[in-house]
Amino acid sequence: MNSLAAEHRADAARSGLTDEILVALQIESVRPQDLTVPGAASAYRIPYFTMDGTRNYFERWRYLFLQHTGVFPILWASRQ
Repeated sequence: MNSLAAEHRADAARSGLTDEILVALQIESVRPQDLTVPGAASAYRIPYFTMDGTRNYFERWRYLFLQHTGVFPILWASRQ
């Protein structure tokens, strides 16, 4: 698992997610070169799991912006 950037950890903490939860859910930062949303400064991915606890191919990306871009970001992506 990639480490989670401090800004992403702080953003998740505002939603009540502790370090233990972040590790258990395998939440990780997205590499800057993988960002595809205009104006996004950074992002972290939140994977989804099957009923037996294994990761499936869906994940949600949480984008962080430096300023409002006027563009509604695409918050869902699938791993391919």
